[in-house]
Amino acid sequence: MKYCISLMVVLYLALFCYNTAGAVESTAVEASFKVFCDERIEFLKAAQSPQVGYARERTAFVAQYTDFGKEYDFSVKKTKYKTSPYIGILKYKEKKYISTANTRQKARKGPFTCTTVCPVTEIFVYHEGKWQE
Repeated sequence: MKYCISLMVVLYLALFCYNTAGAVESTAVEASFKVFCDERIEFLKAAQSPQVGYARERTAFVAQYTDFGKEYDFSVKKTKYKTSPYIGILKYKEKKYISTANTRQKARKGPFTCTTVCPVTEIFVYHEGKWQE
């Protein structure tokens, strides 16, 4: 009887420690994906923000640019694969803004109006301890 209770305690502790280790790993992976997402959004902004495109449409100039904002959602899911134990899902909105005026300079100054909002979903794989692009 004493042996059975000791065995049960050992098994309980082994399962508890195993589950806790998995939870700690998951929390660390989620935290690293949050950092990855912040960096990804900043990269997208940096790639687009200085670029204002122009087009001449009949009697007006149209200036346009794309923005990604600061808001996004993310989630991390465990997979059944040892080589890629997690996937990360990043969701954000790509917003296109335009301004129309009779000169290029006035179009550049705005005001800009949001004309299109496109939801974007990107999926990333966690492989060899880091998130892959």
